[in-house]
Amino acid sequence: MTHYQFYYSRWHFLGALLTGFGLIMVGLALILMSRWWFLILGVALILLGLFAQLIILHRLLTNPVVLDVGPTGIAYRYGTFSNQKMIWLPWANIHDIKLGDLTYEKYGADVPLPMKLEYITIIVTDGFLKDYSMFKDNIFIAGNELRITTSNLRKFNAAYLLAGLKANR
Repeated sequence: MTHYQFYYSRWHFLGALLTGFGLIMVGLALILMSRWWFLILGVALILLGLFAQLIILHRLLTNPVVLDVGPTGIAYRYGTFSNQKMIWLPWANIHDIKLGDLTYEKYGADVPLPMKLEYITIIVTDGFLKDYSMFKDNIFIAGNELRITTSNLRKFNAAYLLAGLKANR
């Protein structure tokens, strides 16, 4: 039984970490201008920068598994501060998986994998995702489709995902 795990990319979040640091620096510079509106804006920028740093550092230090393809199904963890928030997708409830815009079944020896894949879409049975919401859970759901962004995953390769799917389906 093959088991594939995909984690957050440290390089992807380096830009956001530097942006948070930049917000803090600009906020400090605005506070030093000694005008009341600059003071308010500076404090707001510092708080935004600290909040961004907190989220990014939490993701980098805890190193959570985001996508877990295993013999019984796919686990997708989506929580910002909690690694416990998870959608469990058993193989029996998964109809199809789209890599970008092409479905999983269309890949073969004559169809090459895309060089860069921004997202995958997992299509499940009707009503399986009814307990989740795009607004409540901050995940991309449209009807029976769960879209997972792959550009922020470390060493994500569609070939690994396809190998996991073929071995476990």
